[in-house]
Amino acid sequence: MKKHPLAILCLKALALSLPFLLLVAYYIQRDPFMVIRHYADYDHSPICQNEGYVSWQKYKRYRDTQRYDAFIMGNSCTMAFACADWNRHIHGRPFRLFCNNLGLADLLEQLQALDQQPRQPLRHLLVVLDRQSFVNYHPSTGAMHIMPPEVSHKRWLKVQTVFLQAFLDPKVLLPYLQYELTGQLRSSMRGIVNAHVPVRTTYTNDAILAQEDSIRKQGKAYWSGNSWKHARETRPSTSPRLLFAPHVRLLREIRTICRRNNTDLRLVIGPNTDRIAMNPHDVATLRAVLGHGCVYDYSNDDRLNDCHNFYDACHYRRPVGRQIMDAIYRQSAGPSPSQHQGAGLTKK
Repeated sequence: MKKHPLAILCLKALALSLPFLLLVAYYIQRDPFMVIRHYADYDHSPICQNEGYVSWQKYKRYRDTQRYDAFIMGNSCTMAFACADWNRHIHGRPFRLFCNNLGLADLLEQLQALDQQPRQPLRHLLVVLDRQSFVNYHPSTGAMHIMPPEVSHKRWLKVQTVFLQAFLDPKVLLPYLQYELTGQLRSSMRGIVNAHVPVRTTYTNDAILAQEDSIRKQGKAYWSGNSWKHARETRPSTSPRLLFAPHVRLLREIRTICRRNNTDLRLVIGPNTDRIAMNPHDVATLRAVLGHGCVYDYSNDDRLNDCHNFYDACHYRRPVGRQIMDAIYRQSAGPSPSQHQGAGLTKK
């Protein structure tokens, strides 16, 4: 019996698409980024996740029982600021609601979403940023940065498509499948698979810092590799201007939400191993919009930019976070720090 050409074509198309369909089914079943379904535990995943997405899911899960009224927001440098340390100053119910590489537009989206939650007080807000946070004034995209539909106002299918596309990228898929098959962590899986779990605390979403264990074991040898050479030898410089009219509009919307909620806002620009100071004009703009006593710039504080205060080139240590909090809350009733230097800090 002669086969119909259309049927043959359909069978060939099905055969060609079968591997893709199997991968999609596998992705849905495994849900590696933990974004398709809701979970009781988001903190023990071996797969690196979208921190903004996970933070929001955890906030929604625990908000009724924990009654959060204070939030540490910002980028991954929030790892240096533990809620227990912060609570010595504010005496509230804090939660770390952050996202990697968070920019001003992302911060505003999160803050607007919080403001829209029923019976959600915003008594205290500690925003932790760095110079790169001000480069872009559009919401971030990509699987590691896109916010949940409730925050980003993007359609559920659009958000899920972003995650599926990321999973199918060979740079993600191949290390992931290798880890799933072998259970062994290799250097090629860095950024895809977590070397240490758990990665966060349950109720406050604080970072669990395995780096501190490494520092205790290695001592000064932790900073002896070639990767730290730049941090040891670089000279201070100043960033070009980053804040312009679109950024100011975002800052004004952030200010409006904080004023409406009578929020005690503190914005910290942290130190960096590049020793690049935030532009004085940008610092002045931040203070003019948000309030002179709300903005604290430690971007070129030589007492903190020493490489021994860092876990890596971008992230400073928790003792530095404690020092900054002690300084900004101790001086809250008095004058603010100078434009380029923090106040009350000592070099570690």
